[in-house]
Amino acid sequence: MNGIKAVHRFLSRLIVGSGLAIWLGMKADDLLNTSPLLLILFLLYVVLGSLYLLVKELSCGK
Repeated sequence: MNGIKAVHRFLSRLIVGSGLAIWLGMKADDLLNTSPLLLILFLLYVVLGSLYLLVKELSCGK
């Protein structure tokens, strides 16, 4: 049951974080004229950060 909760937290972080990363990346790219660079970097940060937290939670038995 603990694994299911960890996966639920992972998906919640991923969905909310991706939405924020897309919004912030689009705004920053428009402002700095670096079209899709920051959007991709922010999304990559969210995905890798969410995966790291999932592995950390599952390995520690939190």
